[in-house]
Amino acid sequence: MGNGPLYIDSAEWEDFLSAIRDRAHGKSLWWIVTNAVAFDTPFYDKSFYGIPRYTGTGYLNGKYYDRSELNYVAQGELWAAAGASPEVTKIIVRVWKIIPIGHWPILNPSPGTFEMTELGYEHYKELYP
Repeated sequence: MGNGPLYIDSAEWEDFLSAIRDRAHGKSLWWIVTNAVAFDTPFYDKSFYGIPRYTGTGYLNGKYYDRSELNYVAQGELWAAAGASPEVTKIIVRVWKIIPIGHWPILNPSPGTFEMTELGYEHYKELYP
């Protein structure tokens, strides 16, 4: 992504979300829990334990998002597939951001993180209510 914004094509974004949804659908809760850590997207910023954070923003639907925020769309898809409620999904994201696994310093989720999580969750539920 680099320093400048990446303009995300809405059709490509839809295909991207569908690929995440299809990977998560039908998996057991055990599979989802044990694979959640590896459910990152190409937007993952790789910021953990001293490894430099990748920079960049994506422009999607008239708004700029940090690459780390865009990455959380996968968590929305994943936890919807697990059968979690929207509220539980937000709690999972909040815990994920406050524990020092992949995020130092400890961060509270940004509004964009929650927007992407909700977008992924809703996308999954559109096909699998």
